[in-house]
Amino acid sequence: ICGTAEVEMRGLYILLFLSGNGVDAIKFVSGLRPEIGSSRLVQLALSAVQAKKENNYFRFFSVRRHVDTPYLFACAMFKDVAEVRITAMQTMAKAYGGFRKGGEKNLFDKYP
Repeated sequence: ICGTAEVEMRGLYILLFLSGNGVDAIKFVSGLRPEIGSSRLVQLALSAVQAKKENNYFRFFSVRRHVDTPYLFACAMFKDVAEVRITAMQTMAKAYGGFRKGGEKNLFDKYP
């Protein structure tokens, strides 16, 4: 039987150290005991990492704001918020045409 602390720590490890590459996170989880790898918190962390990897900003922020997401997980996800926002702005600029009249410069190139 695994304790809730181990499951939570594994999920936090995924969010803090493996969020840059979804493949590493999946390899990490596949090496865990089945009851830990299939736990709700580890799957939540994997969902956040996958959303970031796929540049799916809506799903990333939905996972972060969900009522079942622990506060500590939301804090750990905050380190990726700036990167996800920039990617989202670039995606929306491409999709919705964030150009000035006359087609000059893209309005979102200077996003902080």
